[in-house]
Amino acid sequence: MKKWFLSLPVLVSCLLYSASADAGSCCGSYQRPSNFRESQPYMPGCCSAPSYSASSCDPCIYVPRYESQCSVEFGGEFLYRKFCLDEFNWAFTRTEVNSETQDVIDVSYETLCLDYEPGVRAWLGIQPCGSDSLGIYLGYVYLSGCGDDAIQQGTDNTVGTTIMHMELLQTAGGFTDIAVDWNNYYQEGEVVLGSDISCGKDHHFRPFFGAAGIYLEQKFELDLTDPEVAFNGDTGTVDWKSEYWGVGLRFGSHYKYQFNDCLSFIGRFNASLLVGENKYHNNQSVILATEADFEEQINYSGKSKCHFVPGYSVGVGFAIEPELCGCSLSMRVGYEFSEWHNVPNHRTFSGDASDIEEVAHSDSASTRTWGSHGLFAGLSFGF
Repeated sequence: MKKWFLSLPVLVSCLLYSASADAGSCCGSYQRPSNFRESQPYMPGCCSAPSYSASSCDPCIYVPRYESQCSVEFGGEFLYRKFCLDEFNWAFTRTEVNSETQDVIDVSYETLCLDYEPGVRAWLGIQPCGSDSLGIYLGYVYLSGCGDDAIQQGTDNTVGTTIMHMELLQTAGGFTDIAVDWNNYYQEGEVVLGSDISCGKDHHFRPFFGAAGIYLEQKFELDLTDPEVAFNGDTGTVDWKSEYWGVGLRFGSHYKYQFNDCLSFIGRFNASLLVGENKYHNNQSVILATEADFEEQINYSGKSKCHFVPGYSVGVGFAIEPELCGCSLSMRVGYEFSEWHNVPNHRTFSGDASDIEEVAHSDSASTRTWGSHGLFAGLSFGF
């Protein structure tokens, strides 16, 4: 489904900032505050300054090259993501070929391919004064996605679904049209602490640790119809919804390779382990046209109060970081992948609904892998 290309306005007033240079130290002439999302740029010649010991020239240790200035950074990114789902075969097509020597039945599953959808990321970074101080970063992400599809019975095949309970499918006479509508909404927040580490002349890292949380809502509706009354003219629906929230620990790092004073290669990685709660419902029904529109329903619901979800994210790109009237400006573009495991999934049921012991029988997975990938583009101001 095509949507409007969302714009991401990030308008921050640029405050005039100046600092007197210290002639005795090359690091004292640095005026631009750093961006929190990437490490501070390398300042050459610091080892020759009289205020630094010989040990500071070790290329792979943390070196307080200068007394870090206090800074604040605001930033935002436009995201263009595609969601990827496994374990979602919402329908199938059955084709049978008969001959004198053999009977062949071909079954082809239908999977849902979701569109690329827009999203946003915003953050606030605060760097206290002092070379050994930890910066604090607060981030927020919002994503949404949807998709729909439909299949229809042909002259040489039949259609069906594994999502509806077998008891309801057997009660109904049959369906010729099946349509699905999928929606999901994702929100993520994090609060982490980080500090700069430089390795050699061009490699800069900002490892971080802290807390993260997500809210993920998934839902779909399945409509089954027989509009041409090829069978009995019955209709059926499946309405499934899951709401998961979780909080936990997160660690990771930002990376920057400095090509020159303005252009750099950037990378991001984080891993999280969350624990939270999931509640869901799975309501199914058929309306029998041959029995005066009599409706038969089977409704499932539940809640999991200790549901673990691990996940990770990795991204790469390029950044241009010019100076604008005393403020640091960072413009970046790249590609990013994220994945969460053990995310709640719908069940499929195959037991006898009239049997008290079989009505909830299911041999399908109740969790899935939920991921997304796509472009990011944004900018930030630091002062």
